[in-house]
Amino acid sequence: MPQFFVPSECISDGFFHLGGTEAHHLVRVMRYKPMDVLEIFDGEGKKYLARLDRVVGGRGVEGTLLSEIAEAPPRYLLGLYFALVSRDAVENILEKGTEIGVSTFCPLVTERTGIRLREAGKLKRWRQILLSACKQSGRSRLPAICSPVTLEKALKSSEGFSLVAWEKEKSRSIQVALQEIGARVQAGSEIRLFIGPEGGFTESEIESCKKMGAEPVSLGMHTLRSETAALVASSLILLS
Repeated sequence: MPQFFVPSECISDGFFHLGGTEAHHLVRVMRYKPMDVLEIFDGEGKKYLARLDRVVGGRGVEGTLLSEIAEAPPRYLLGLYFALVSRDAVENILEKGTEIGVSTFCPLVTERTGIRLREAGKLKRWRQILLSACKQSGRSRLPAICSPVTLEKALKSSEGFSLVAWEKEKSRSIQVALQEIGARVQAGSEIRLFIGPEGGFTESEIESCKKMGAEPVSLGMHTLRSETAALVASSLILLS
């Protein structure tokens, strides 16, 4: 069953109302009619089974909440700090990362990033991609996304447990690192994952990561493209 986004301020006392493009999509595109049952989510972690009661003026809808749909909380929250790459690759990371459960996205500007910081101000489009991916995958909570920042700033603002994927790390796999943190990180805590650009992090950047507590890990014997590394590593963490 498809689900529709209804902001929390539009849900109250067992009822919901909705307008704009989402209401248009529900009625005009998906052809829902009064008395039809649908799923809605508020983007903040709550999902409901609801009934469409009426279409208001052709531009809005109103309905009744039937029951809340419980979801099991994830073992870890994952913050994905990934170097900016091509537009298509970034959008693929956001879409697929949302589908597999990434909690926070933070694009990075690194020494080998080929995109200027001022050219990356596409938060409106990125947020729409996150919303569409939530609707498609059945997630009830929208991931957070920040404006692009430098690696140095991201490291300084990061607290807790951090991993950095590095192609020169051979002895410590991400699976081993996850086994080690099992006893060190409480369920529901955030793990931060740093992924470099095409060409990888420089040696000086890796040293900075180490100084700030980010632990280098290997993703295997083959060198992965940046977008592949982001999705593979995220999957390994979230499915551990």
